[in-house]
Amino acid sequence: MSRLEAVRASPRPDTGGWGSRATGNGDLGRLAIVAGSYVVSAKIGLSLSVAHGSATPVWAPTGISLAALLLFGRKVWPAVFVGAFLANSMTPVPISLAFAIAVGNTAEALLGWFLLTRIGFRNGLDRVHDVIALVVGAAVLSTAVSATVGVTASLLAGTIASSTYLQHWGIWWVGDMMGDLLVASLLLVWVGRWDDWRGSRALEAIVLLALLVSVSAFVFAGSHWIYSFLVFPLLLWATLRFRQRGATLAVFVTAAIALWRIVEGAAPVGLADPTAAVEAFQALFGFVVVSLLIVAATTSERAVAEETLAERERLQEQMRKALDRERDAANELRSLDEMKTTFLHAVSHDLRTPLASILGLAVTLQRDDVQLVVDDRRDLAERIARSARKLDRLVSDLLDVERIDRGVVALNRQAVDVGALACAVVQDVELKGHPLQVDADPVVANVDAVQIERIVENLVTNAVRHTPEGTSVWLGVRAQGGGVLISVEDAGPGVPPRERSSIFRPFERADPRESAPGLGIGLSLVSAFAELHGGKAWVEERIGGGAAFK
Repeated sequence: MSRLEAVRASPRPDTGGWGSRATGNGDLGRLAIVAGSYVVSAKIGLSLSVAHGSATPVWAPTGISLAALLLFGRKVWPAVFVGAFLANSMTPVPISLAFAIAVGNTAEALLGWFLLTRIGFRNGLDRVHDVIALVVGAAVLSTAVSATVGVTASLLAGTIASSTYLQHWGIWWVGDMMGDLLVASLLLVWVGRWDDWRGSRALEAIVLLALLVSVSAFVFAGSHWIYSFLVFPLLLWATLRFRQRGATLAVFVTAAIALWRIVEGAAPVGLADPTAAVEAFQALFGFVVVSLLIVAATTSERAVAEETLAERERLQEQMRKALDRERDAANELRSLDEMKTTFLHAVSHDLRTPLASILGLAVTLQRDDVQLVVDDRRDLAERIARSARKLDRLVSDLLDVERIDRGVVALNRQAVDVGALACAVVQDVELKGHPLQVDADPVVANVDAVQIERIVENLVTNAVRHTPEGTSVWLGVRAQGGGVLISVEDAGPGVPPRERSSIFRPFERADPRESAPGLGIGLSLVSAFAELHGGKAWVEERIGGGAAFK
């Protein structure tokens, strides 16, 4: 899955109403996990020597409760309350105070959930917008509720003095804030989709984690705090290579080691007071975690922007290709329209000419006032028959084009003397003043005689139509390569190289504006009949000028 798809598919927090209830074994299991995690993490936090009553440097339950609501929905809030009440009731405070603190802790989680869900927060923290929302909406604002309720309840219960109210409020508030920043962020990005994880980075992650643990253990050992800058390259490495997961885990591990060192008494130089050491810890890692989350979010947003741009470019390229295809189709339609116009003009011309001849000669024969001798009547009848044959040939050509297009033309092969057949065919072709020179060898081949006749007739007729009157035409037949080569050459203007393949397509003419008659199907039939015999048709330049069709 691409990063863009992963962002689009990232889960959104539950934004349903307040009346939902947890039902089913799965939901009950989640409730138990949330409550148990809250109690265990609270016990660990309160057991630290640097804890102040019910407040610790990092109150992990705050992060756990917020993450639980964002991941599983507001229906798990009862587990947060139960966990908070159990955790606080295990401390030496009155039950009523434990209840009040639990109410504040639950209200804190619900307020954080409400604020984040209302602004479209995404659990993946892959936008700077989400990081700022987590910091402001949850870590800063919602934690103030728990601190206010808890410290006020403690003051009313007499467990703290009024003079220390603000001090306790600040410690409580910052501890809860660190819980949201360190723990909630960790859980939000580690619990969820793993489509973007690549197993090839596992070794790199293990090496990075080992280095981070080693360097952190050295840096945060008392006097070595001055070398804390050594962890920053590793934290950046984790952030840039593994984004939100790398940033949150790296900071959490580093902070855990630093806090462990403080608990052991290895405070920074010049900060012998544990409270001052904790404050330095909170300031350092609060700044670091927010900074790295912003870097990770910025990197993710840039990656998404680059992928969006690439996708947009792909769409533009597809659109360009579609427009090109549409333009080609439009040009093809325009070409077909022009071809249709040319075809209709040619058909009307080629049909009208013999029809007009037949009609005129028939009317002449029909008139009683015209006295014709036998020879004249015979001449008129021959001219009528010649015009009728032209019509028959035109209709046959059109029908053959249609049959070839449907693939229903069959060969009737038989042994034929192609040279003799060619000589017989040209006897009936109107040469219109073109001297015809025939050089036909007696080549016997197994061919369809009718189609060979059409090939010879169409090639010679094409040469006569498209060359100046009086120029010679040459017809040749000879054996070549186990087959028969039929060639018709002329001394006309020739065929331009760019048109030597297109003129063998149906209804294509070298120049549609040319005044020579014809439908543009004669040469296409020549090519089709040649291919049916396993051969081909082509045109080349004749030595001495003109065209040579073969």
